Amino acid sequence: MKIRFLEIAVFFFLVLFIFVLSNASVQAANPLDVVINEIAWMGTQTAHQDEWIELYNNTSSLISLEGWQLVAQDGVPEIILARTIPANGYYLLERTDNTTVPNIAADKIYIGNLGNNGEYLKIFDAQDDLIDGINYSKGWPAGDNSTKQTMERVNSNLTGTIPTNWQTSQNSGGTPKAENSTIESEPEPEPVCEPTEEICDGIDNDCDGEIDEDGICETPEPPTSQPEPIIYPSGIFINEFLPSPEGPDLDEEWIEIYNNNPTSIDFSGWTIEDTQGSIKIYTLPQGINIQGYGFLVLNRPTSKIVLNNDGEGLILKDPLGKLVNSVNYNDKAPEGQSYARKTNGIWQWTSVLTPEQENRFAIPAEANLEAEAEPEPQSSSDKSSTDKSEDRPKPQPKLEAEASSVPQNGTSKDKPRFELTTYPSGIVINEILPSPDGPDKDNEWIEIFNQNNFEVNLSDWQIQDMKGKTRTYTFSQETKIIPRGFLILPRPTTKITLNNDGDGLNLVQPNDNIVDQVIYDKAPLNSSYSRTHSGWAWSNILTPGSENTVPAKTSQGAKENESSYSKISDKELAAVGKQLPKASRSLFILLVAVVIAIFSGATVLVLKNKIKLN
Repeated sequence: MKIRFLEIAVFFFLVLFIFVLSNASVQAANPLDVVINEIAWMGTQTAHQDEWIELYNNTSSLISLEGWQLVAQDGVPEIILARTIPANGYYLLERTDNTTVPNIAADKIYIGNLGNNGEYLKIFDAQDDLIDGINYSKGWPAGDNSTKQTMERVNSNLTGTIPTNWQTSQNSGGTPKAENSTIESEPEPEPVCEPTEEICDGIDNDCDGEIDEDGICETPEPPTSQPEPIIYPSGIFINEFLPSPEGPDLDEEWIEIYNNNPTSIDFSGWTIEDTQGSIKIYTLPQGINIQGYGFLVLNRPTSKIVLNNDGEGLILKDPLGKLVNSVNYNDKAPEGQSYARKTNGIWQWTSVLTPEQENRFAIPAEANLEAEAEPEPQSSSDKSSTDKSEDRPKPQPKLEAEASSVPQNGTSKDKPRFELTTYPSGIVINEILPSPDGPDKDNEWIEIFNQNNFEVNLSDWQIQDMKGKTRTYTFSQETKIIPRGFLILPRPTTKITLNNDGDGLNLVQPNDNIVDQVIYDKAPLNSSYSRTHSGWAWSNILTPGSENTVPAKTSQGAKENESSYSKISDKELAAVGKQLPKASRSLFILLVAVVIAIFSGATVLVLKNKIKLN
């Protein structure tokens, strides 16, 4: 009887355990995987309180929304999401009750009204990562309060911060849980022809005094044009920031962005975010422009970004969410000094603060620079080439400099000499080991490969990870990699942690140009992520310092299946637990403990019965 009870209990808890594991296998979301797709901020014809919001799943996979939030910047509404959203499907949120949208069941009921004058709405996943956001706190770009036509997203794959990516629905009430309206443009009016007297008709060359109207008013059909993809300019980068001002940090921290283009750039919808502590993402509002070779300074009271004094990072992205520029510092920020970008792309602390000005660096008291300007070549072709290729503030006269005696206070008023530095291509991330068999902190490594037939100096190149507590490793001076050679970077050297549940790496030249990138999902135990001729693949054959070897897919798949069904290691259980929302982790731990206890008890009971029989 006891054995029978134990069998039933074990079966019950195993079912629960498998359910937890299946939920844990849901992939982490990426930006724009789930988007705000339609908003009835004006309510319906029945009542203005009947507001609703529709979400859309951009992916071909089911996504769990457990632990997700949809929040307004002003705190109302603040909605805790639940359950799942189907692949390429919809999720309907109705205000107050389920009668807001007749004949369509709500996936979530919420409280709190949307302002008719606009809102700033954001979607966060269970890890508090921003998935989608629309900032229209100064007014909705679409929708009609009088006719109750809703606000619909035009392209779900483009950022919602662009006003032209929204339209007013074709009909009152919109399209809840259905494809958004297709707005057809009105046809062009037919041209009006007014015959006039003629002597000779130019159409058929007759001179009968009458107009032959056939064909004289026909206009060719305009060619169908495909919408051009939105391309955002390069040459925008973080230029200087002040983490530890002499005054209060709350009021006097700032971040400076520089436009290294000759024309003005519309900066609406771009984002800047920090990487440490309580991460804050600031989206540039509508109407923000940076003049050609101009600066934009964001004060902390505006951006709400806290620059930690003991190490921080900043990430700049365009409105499509593409990484444009990033910078990290790991040491303690000196008080009263800014972290500033030099013309060669190297960052350095400086006591000369230059918000909205070209960066300057204090000259040591032992030497001064006296410079003599040389005119630049007058050729227009030379000037064009320089403007396009140099990643620095607007071109200055070329200067020859030599050392002389110095005034104690100061910096030279002459402009520095700028030299264009180019870096070779063909340096790539080749293989990484995120989840070694031994301790991660000792056995993780990154491999760099030189595809060139010549030696390359990697001084001041950087490699940086993308997830969690990000870290940047700068190659030391005179670090060289031989032709067709490999360079192994162990974790104790780089201090970079390769997260087992997914991470990414950027390889960055000294001019902040990202030359290679790799992103991976959950890492199998003791398998390296290896570059192949057709992309990347996991391999259980580790090849640090030599050519990559990836087993055939059949054998690799068989081994993966064999290992996945044979046992679950403590490291894998811990990884599963980390993927769960915080609210579910306690239940997960309890279930694991109960299953282990039941199996242990069953084993002891069987042994006792065997002893009695003997």
